[in-house]
Amino acid sequence: MAMKWALPVWEEGKEREMNWFLRLRAEIGPQKALLRVAACNLYRVFVNGEFVCQGPARAGHGCYRVDEVEIPGGSVEIQVGAYNVNAFEYLDEPGFIQCEIERDGEMLAATGISGFTGFSMKEKQQKVQRFSFQRMFCEEYQMPAEEAEISLAVQPAKRLVPRGIPMERWPVQEIHNIVGAGTVSPGHQRENYYHDRQIDGVSPVYKGYTKEELGRYLNQEVEEMDFSPCKVPDSPMELEKDTYRILDMGREYTGYIGAHLTVREAAVVYFLFDELLVDGDVNFNRLGSTAAVKYTLAPGEYRLQSIEPYGFRYLKIVVLEGTTVLHRVFLRRSENPADLRPYGGNDPELAEIYDAAAETFRQNSPDIFMDCPTRERAGWLCDSFFTGRAEYFLTRKNDIEHNFLENFLHCDHYQFLPKEMLPMCYPSDHNDGTFIPNWAMWLVLELEEYQNRTGDHTLVLDFHSRIQSLLEYLSRFENEDGLLEDLESWVMVEWSKCNELTDGVNYPTNMLYYRTLRTVSRLYGDAQAEEKAESVRKNILAQSFNGEFFAEQALRRDGTLQVGAEITETCQYYAFFSGVATPETYPALWRTMLTKFGPHRKEHNEYPAVYFSNAFIGNYLRLELLYQAGEKQQLTQEIREFFLHMARTTGTLWEHMDTQASCNHGFASTVVCWIE
Repeated sequence: MAMKWALPVWEEGKEREMNWFLRLRAEIGPQKALLRVAACNLYRVFVNGEFVCQGPARAGHGCYRVDEVEIPGGSVEIQVGAYNVNAFEYLDEPGFIQCEIERDGEMLAATGISGFTGFSMKEKQQKVQRFSFQRMFCEEYQMPAEEAEISLAVQPAKRLVPRGIPMERWPVQEIHNIVGAGTVSPGHQRENYYHDRQIDGVSPVYKGYTKEELGRYLNQEVEEMDFSPCKVPDSPMELEKDTYRILDMGREYTGYIGAHLTVREAAVVYFLFDELLVDGDVNFNRLGSTAAVKYTLAPGEYRLQSIEPYGFRYLKIVVLEGTTVLHRVFLRRSENPADLRPYGGNDPELAEIYDAAAETFRQNSPDIFMDCPTRERAGWLCDSFFTGRAEYFLTRKNDIEHNFLENFLHCDHYQFLPKEMLPMCYPSDHNDGTFIPNWAMWLVLELEEYQNRTGDHTLVLDFHSRIQSLLEYLSRFENEDGLLEDLESWVMVEWSKCNELTDGVNYPTNMLYYRTLRTVSRLYGDAQAEEKAESVRKNILAQSFNGEFFAEQALRRDGTLQVGAEITETCQYYAFFSGVATPETYPALWRTMLTKFGPHRKEHNEYPAVYFSNAFIGNYLRLELLYQAGEKQQLTQEIREFFLHMARTTGTLWEHMDTQASCNHGFASTVVCWIE
């Protein structure tokens, strides 16, 4: 994908500035035109002051996807940002934008050539805290701001690739249901303030602005507010000095927070948000993030819209100082544009769960598969294995999955990781060297299912050398029995006791290794991988099975490998999911798993020594096994018990079985595949 005329440009000398935003303007006459645009992190387009689109679709290191969009005629403004920090959401790459506008083959404007004028977005505050460990910076604005034209310098040539997927659509969700109101008393210093990695961990490895550089930071400002609830006033959208309102969308959505408002006297306006109410209020730190957007506004009329998308159900609007009239509050939703397959049954409870699963998919697949649209917006492997199934079920295509997988092929080596290793989530930068070897194995499993769904063997072949290198890397950790022992970095089994039992020989990891080797043998005709897989299986069975359950772990004591006594529910699911065990070869364990485990275990726990599973991924492996075994009645009942309360609380499905983490997690959308 090439541009006809445009060259990449950025404000001269600012391409490596953290959190730096520009706007480009052009006049193109009254008729429609075609815009082509590529950019480093994000851009958005307005024509005659009206929002048109936002992008780009994310790509791997050194590649940039090109959007082609028909735009109306008039005054065009393109806002573009470069964060220049390492994160899970975007890549740490120099700022640039490359765009051109044409009509009937004629160039109307092209960066680096003519037609565009550049300005710094001075109203967007640069030196602010990170939003979360995984995402970029919080949004703070001071408006209006003086504007001055800047010099745009041509940047090194960029490798442009097609977008590959349809543009998002951005339906508008009005927010007008007021569920709370009260007064605010700001400036109350605390003995202890909220601290997390995005605040305390800034360093040369984890980039951002330190507390010392910031002096006072957004999280601290909000923490120093005392809130006192009161009755909703007769003029609910007119917020006097030091008051707040809480608005409810009825379910969780993801998008850009918007407001049309009048500020009568200079005011500071905060938008705080979360998926839930905790004790009747919005806890903006619940997810380990600073879920807040701040505007400092002089008197005047404003049409505001956040640059970053956020996921929430509840929005708390706080006004300090002057009176502010909110004419309109809305969310410009960010979501997958596909028409999703509707629920085909007649069970109203299953319909609620299906709708929540489909909505979870919609919000977590705008351009890649994401874990959540809130704390991270990151493209995690393993999660993607399950989301890929949901995409095909709901759309009968795997367009997003193709882009997601293709991104891993855009660079030859991931800086900071072992040369044979694949990143745990991508596009992202892992400057601290962290990776999950298990998640690289889940990628192999996903490739096979992707090929079976789409018939696209070409992409699978493109991964061949990467997969060979991965197996060579893993083989270095094989012990005398051919089992993986003491893997490097973060060995991730699931969010439960399992993750505390990963040292030495971890049997769920080796069960996954067995299935990975068998998958490689099928994908690439690798007889050696098949032979090795069989040896792995035999040794797992010989060591891990204690006559009733599969044990979790074996550790070295005086040089001898000794199997421990710890048993987890999830390990049993890994055994059957991987094919190490089958219902025919281990019928007693299979019956125990079916009848004694599941959603009622905590009420009727006949095996207190067996550690519980969590949602990710133990309970999902369980449901998959029930589905494969044709246990439809039990599967349907457990789906109700696991998910109905989630659907009714947020309208989305959660990362855990409780609300301690994300309440909108992409992998959970795979539930649609089990509801018939």
